[in-house]
Amino acid sequence: MNIEQRIDNFLFQISNLNINQTGIVEIVKLFASNVASVCLLMQENKVIYQHKITPEEVFKNEDGFLMEEINVDGMKYRLYFTFEPQEDLDTNQKQKLRSLFVLIGQVLSISNVAKERISEFQIINELNLNVITTLDLNRVMWFAENAARRLLATQKVYLYYAIEDHFVGRTVRVPAKFVPDEVYRQISRSRQILKLDKTRNGFLRFFLKEMTPGMVLIVPFTIKNEGRGFFLLDEFDKVTSEINAIMKLKFLGNQASIALERIELFQALNRTLEESRGLQEIAKLLLSPYELKHFFTVVLRRAQKILGFKKIMCSVYDPQTETFERFHGVGISPKKFREAKKVHPPYNLIKNIMQDRFRISNSYYVPSEEVINEIREYQVYKTSRRQKRIHDLWAPGDILLSPIYSRSGEILGILSLADPVDNRIPDRDKIRLLEAFGDFLGLAIENNRLFEKNLIISYTDELTGVYNYRFLREKLNELIEKSIKSIAIAMIDLDQFKEYNDRYGHLAGDQLLKKVSQILRDVIKDGYVTRYGGDEFIIILPDAGIRAMKIRLKQVRNMIEHQRSCKKFIRFSSGIAVYPEDGKDFGTLIDAADKRLYLEKKKKYEAAVS
Repeated sequence: MNIEQRIDNFLFQISNLNINQTGIVEIVKLFASNVASVCLLMQENKVIYQHKITPEEVFKNEDGFLMEEINVDGMKYRLYFTFEPQEDLDTNQKQKLRSLFVLIGQVLSISNVAKERISEFQIINELNLNVITTLDLNRVMWFAENAARRLLATQKVYLYYAIEDHFVGRTVRVPAKFVPDEVYRQISRSRQILKLDKTRNGFLRFFLKEMTPGMVLIVPFTIKNEGRGFFLLDEFDKVTSEINAIMKLKFLGNQASIALERIELFQALNRTLEESRGLQEIAKLLLSPYELKHFFTVVLRRAQKILGFKKIMCSVYDPQTETFERFHGVGISPKKFREAKKVHPPYNLIKNIMQDRFRISNSYYVPSEEVINEIREYQVYKTSRRQKRIHDLWAPGDILLSPIYSRSGEILGILSLADPVDNRIPDRDKIRLLEAFGDFLGLAIENNRLFEKNLIISYTDELTGVYNYRFLREKLNELIEKSIKSIAIAMIDLDQFKEYNDRYGHLAGDQLLKKVSQILRDVIKDGYVTRYGGDEFIIILPDAGIRAMKIRLKQVRNMIEHQRSCKKFIRFSSGIAVYPEDGKDFGTLIDAADKRLYLEKKKKYEAAVS
């Protein structure tokens, strides 16, 4: 069989091959068995296939061999071969053979591309199937990173996702503060593809297991147009096709974004449900008869959990002093809170914070570098003004204030927050949720003030302003139930008050009662003054005995002596009783004091008659 026939037979056998399952070695083997007598296939200096010849024999006499280059998908192979000595090829046959090898190279290239596309399609389909069947963030990251490694045929591809103030990979968690500001901005804001030299970017050691010299490629991906993570390809300078690698990583970044956005959506829905339940429970608490501090404790703890702030404090505005009193807090040590309660930030200083440039919704965020020194004096936890600002993260000394308003728009207090769990400056959505908590606290403060006002009205004598009989009964019973060691009471009755009324009129009598009430209140600072009825008053001194009560009554008489306008008109008699010696309940104590009052008045009457 001559050379022409052998070439035709070779072509016939190639035509029967499944080209998608055939490589260059299989083609050369057919060529060696059908056409050439000896054959050697090499790529650069590496022997790929040899038939009846060694590389050494070829290199000793290269002129004695025919050589053709075969280009397959950018990879160049050299094929050395010979025929029987009596079968030298003419020019047309050599050209025909050369064209044949060019065609073989092109067919194999197309086949490789097709196989690569099929493989890529399979990898992408597998990725999509895996990520849509899980809500596990770590699994999504693993699937996406694994797909990148298969597509790029390298294990040196890493996926990092921004979680709070860290970039989290499959096995590494790197604080965002370790990333230079410029690189961080390019990843999170401008979302630029970066090519970085490892020798000039030492921070990369936190992301890579080995810091061998070379280049890395960073391809960011976004969620809702916000940079949320990136692929990092190590030894990028060794990649055959840079454009191809970038395109694949950008595509995988899009796929990862879709999957991660779906997870974030479910997480956001769960948070919304939790927030809704929390707010509903707080709304129910408003209708419950809890003390104000208990209500604040519950609300602030809920806010601490849902908003993600370690420290929250509520201060209540006092319009009389125009200052804010630290009322309640969570996440603050008792010692620090006691210290904080000793100082009251003035309204004008707080108002200085509430500038439009610091405003988020109806609250105010002030970066530490813009906090004035006067405000720093009132900080619970003192911080230096010179704090390093790490990207867009919360810095020690930052201030977040949310005013609490009444339904009529008057300021009732402020919520101040510090140390967010995620170390991030809160966004508008979180601020609005904070303000919802503030609205509940505002309602509680208003309701409490209204309740106290009603309580004062119900417990206060309308004429004199001291406590009334209802308060006397409830307070004395309460003290007895608490088993206080000793309680002294004194019943006071004004002498000849009826004659005073008849002589000067009831208006003058009322003024006299008011004057007596004021004197009693000025003296009795550690007890309670109540109007028992008419011109009778009862004083309650908890944790006191008969001696302490006598001292107070003497002080009252001394104060009356200094009242020029009415000292000649005010005289009183008194009767003292002490719990538990004179009685163990309200009725017996009052009765004992009343009897002793009667005895004193009787003595005065008998002395006056005699």
